[in-house]
Amino acid sequence: MTEQEIIDRAVPCFTALLGCKPEAVVAGAELVGGLGMDSLDTIELAMAIEEEFEIEVSDAEVEALGTVGDVFALIRANLKG
Repeated sequence: MTEQEIIDRAVPCFTALLGCKPEAVVAGAELVGGLGMDSLDTIELAMAIEEEFEIEVSDAEVEALGTVGDVFALIRANLKG
């Protein structure tokens, strides 16, 4: 899966959860400061990502997320094949 395919599939997970515009979901955006997420939002996002990409994400991986780019990297690292 290409980086663009990951982005194209992940951005709707953010917009559905947060009600933000797709343009706000950029790699450098901070989850808490930039997008206004809290810990519950982060857990819900992780669940949405797991469902969308059919991957499993550990609690430690979720806790380490700081930016949208971290989420993209997490998806990439957990994709099989």
